[in-house]
Amino acid sequence: MTDDEALRAPVFKLILMGDDQPDKSIQGIHELEAELRTMQRDEYPRSVNLLAPNGDILTIALGAQFGFVQHEDAASTSPTCSMAVDRSRLGAERKYREVDAGGTPTPIPEYACLPPEQVIRIVLDYAQHLKKPSDVDWQPL
Repeated sequence: MTDDEALRAPVFKLILMGDDQPDKSIQGIHELEAELRTMQRDEYPRSVNLLAPNGDILTIALGAQFGFVQHEDAASTSPTCSMAVDRSRLGAERKYREVDAGGTPTPIPEYACLPPEQVIRIVLDYAQHLKKPSDVDWQPL
């Protein structure tokens, strides 16, 4: 990345839930993808918040087997949250998988558990356009 590109790249804040580590500033798509790929190596999905330059928050859990993405719209007058889902699983029996949210096992509905590569694509697409990808099914919470 050139100096000019670095100056224009959006800056995100990665908030590590429950860790004693400080929050991270992430500059640009390549740095964000590297962080996501690091998270993907963990067997047990770990949850983080990604604060976008526009104030939106993506809650992301990502591990080797699955992940999830939740979006909170900062521009809304009331908190508006939605979760990326696999619509084919919405009517199925309620099953849950766990993610690590700040050291606490937290259940996530199975219909919101997506393949790791899909989670990474959703987050990177959001980061490029600063809006939810329209080709993803979003379930209001």
